[in-house]
Amino acid sequence: MNRRYIFLFLVAWATTAFGQRLRVGDAEASGMNANTRLSQLEHFLRLQPHGVDFTQRNDFNNSYIRCGWHAQLDTIAVTPSQLENAINTIRTAFADLRKDATESYMYEYHQNGADTISFNVAFSDDDSEIDSHRSGHYVHYWEASEAFNFRYDGVFGHYNHFREVPRDISEADQKPFDIAAFEAHIQPVLEQLMKLKGAKSYPVYWQHDKEYVDSTGTNGLGLYGGRLPDDPQAGLTTGTHYFIPAQYKAGGIYLQLHSQAYDYVNLHPEQPYKITYLPIILRISRDGIVDKGAFHMATGDIVQSDIRPFADLNSTKYNLRCYQDDDGLHILSLTTKGILWIPKNFQKMKRWVNGKATFRKN
Repeated sequence: MNRRYIFLFLVAWATTAFGQRLRVGDAEASGMNANTRLSQLEHFLRLQPHGVDFTQRNDFNNSYIRCGWHAQLDTIAVTPSQLENAINTIRTAFADLRKDATESYMYEYHQNGADTISFNVAFSDDDSEIDSHRSGHYVHYWEASEAFNFRYDGVFGHYNHFREVPRDISEADQKPFDIAAFEAHIQPVLEQLMKLKGAKSYPVYWQHDKEYVDSTGTNGLGLYGGRLPDDPQAGLTTGTHYFIPAQYKAGGIYLQLHSQAYDYVNLHPEQPYKITYLPIILRISRDGIVDKGAFHMATGDIVQSDIRPFADLNSTKYNLRCYQDDDGLHILSLTTKGILWIPKNFQKMKRWVNGKATFRKN
């Protein structure tokens, strides 16, 4: 099978705080062509309650950039008729796509209201054999250039799709993530945001040493945003906290910032990165905990420069993150030496050192 299916991640056009219209995953920037069937299907899934997550990862472990899409359907969030419509839409798309697939597997079992559905389709760019492994009614495809599947167990439905996009960068051309260049690239967006009434920016300084981490144990550290490594290490995080009041639509701002960040990483395939799009911005609860919900178990990252954060504890890492609370949207542009944790109540914080917090007066 020599036919290649390359699919775009398209975020619905949205009016931002500046009246501009945006999209994520621009075809020209990505060097990709749209497949009509999958574009229509993923547009449909974006309109469902939990939307579509998107991740693009460039880690130099392979000769390609890996793109991934995930959507979830559940019987609680949708009505029975909406769920039936969604499954029928997915079923039709998979039935069409399997005609040209390198490998495919479809299974459905229905009895007395109990449903088990598994659709699996894979493609190879060069007609090479795909290493497939079947586990129950699910098929894992290895060495595929593109694969997607949908599983439904009567309660939850999971749609997954990945694509390997060739990257023509030699080892000699690989470079570290350029933090200064990235921050300069997104600065025009941030400058416009800071012109909004009530918008503010604050310096970030969070520090913990190894002795402090050792003394907390795995459950005593009052922070979120990371995990304790097997060998706890110190961390120093600096950067800028941008705050946008709740009167402005956080979704449009998030799209604006994500679009600018996505533009940078697509212009720099020589740099390692992971960029993520979440259709629901992670919310900080009243007690200072990030409510990740049942469907979006992510950290809030838009861009992460070190995608193996514990591979080199001494490396300098960059994270661009977004969180939302009742007051508004919080954008964090962070540079970390060592291990990153984000203190609880960082929204009002001036400084944090080994558990001692200094809060702003305003």
